[in-house]
Amino acid sequence: MAGAVGKGAFSSMKYLPALLVAALASAATTACSPSPESTDTAAASAATPTATAAGTQNLQPKEPEAMENGSEAAKDDAAAFVPAGAKLLETSKGDLNGDGIADALLVVDTPAPEGLAAGENGPHRSLLLVLGTAEGKWQLAARNDRLVPCSTCGGIAGDPFGYARVDSGTVTVVTSGGSRERWTDTYTFRYAPADKAWWVDSVSRQVIDTDTDAEKKKDFTAAELGKVRFEDFDPSTLAEVTLP
Repeated sequence: MAGAVGKGAFSSMKYLPALLVAALASAATTACSPSPESTDTAAASAATPTATAAGTQNLQPKEPEAMENGSEAAKDDAAAFVPAGAKLLETSKGDLNGDGIADALLVVDTPAPEGLAAGENGPHRSLLLVLGTAEGKWQLAARNDRLVPCSTCGGIAGDPFGYARVDSGTVTVVTSGGSRERWTDTYTFRYAPADKAWWVDSVSRQVIDTDTDAEKKKDFTAAELGKVRFEDFDPSTLAEVTLP
């Protein structure tokens, strides 16, 4: 009996190496193969940096984009002409070129650049002349970045932008500011069909002493202004009006 048992045990031992190898191989395969749960975790981890990077990019301030003449948008969609990061301050509607189709003057407030020191002023506002088309769209015709100063450029009087008015073939822009001596500037541009352009037509500058009521006003003649297009006009080229 003992011999039989020994023989059976010996016979089984022949297969032990093969069984052991198979078991070890199975264990190795199990250890190396990720579970479904670990696979999901790894995928989520791999996706996290990308999502974070994308989120970070979305948080970065966007630089205002330059609008070029000829840019179009659906009629009355003034927001389409406002660059990313800027805001629409005012829309004045009317007929800018006398063709009977509604146009508009847009005043766009561009944000101050990052790192602006205390007491420093930001950029001037942008004035956009957009023309209505027979196809029901608005088209950018001209732009001026010098006429309206920034929101803090008016001194203690506050925001220097007064108002903008569009009449048939003309556009008028009024700015004001100061402290004790309050200044007011009025600019008018007129459309010339032959040139398909708006030329500076008149400028009036006025200063009033709010304590004494002393006043001085200067109306610039066409000869003094010269022939300057709306988009090229720079108020800083005109003489200041000051009280004695």
